[in-house]
Amino acid sequence: MLENRVFTIESPKNKLITLDVIPGHFTTGNSHVNHYLNMSRIKVNALVARDVAREMAIPYLAKSLVDTIICMEDTDVIGAYMAEELMENGSMVVNSDREIHVIRPTVSVSGQLIFMQSNQKFVYNKHIVLLISSASTGKTILKALECISYYGGKLEGISAIFSAKNEIAGYEINAVFSAEDIPNYEVSKPSECKMCKEKQKIDAIVNHDGYTIV
Repeated sequence: MLENRVFTIESPKNKLITLDVIPGHFTTGNSHVNHYLNMSRIKVNALVARDVAREMAIPYLAKSLVDTIICMEDTDVIGAYMAEELMENGSMVVNSDREIHVIRPTVSVSGQLIFMQSNQKFVYNKHIVLLISSASTGKTILKALECISYYGGKLEGISAIFSAKNEIAGYEINAVFSAEDIPNYEVSKPSECKMCKEKQKIDAIVNHDGYTIV
């Protein structure tokens, strides 16, 4: 059972925020990783999501106008709490009394990210924060950035629960957890995976919804 391998790490930014990690050999749509990060509790537990949202809001409180938070990978609950934090009254809070919308893109039949007509007005010429659960290779972020640019949004920042990268496309990624927080964390292309070369069996297929044992 994979659950028997679980260990828990604390965020160096906030010791109250924890993440369950399972070591092993996992494949995603883009890469192979040696740790599965279980984010379900962070994304669906209201109290935990609020703590994460408060931490994520810090980089934007005093300096960034935010009109819209675009939520990827089921981060909508965190996004709603983050908007609430950004709109709090305060002399150093630039978004006090502003309206902030929390939306998510739709995936078209061809796999492209699109915004429906009713939500496009919350992207065009608006100040955007992109919220994502996990960034290992950064491909999902690049896809989202392309979508935001296409619809005329102005990116103010990228926030993630976990990111293996510090920046992408010239934008800093504000992450609650980083690869440095997970002992020996590795992500690689399937053709370069050390575990594959050592004939180590794949434990599970993973995505932002969870994992499926193979």
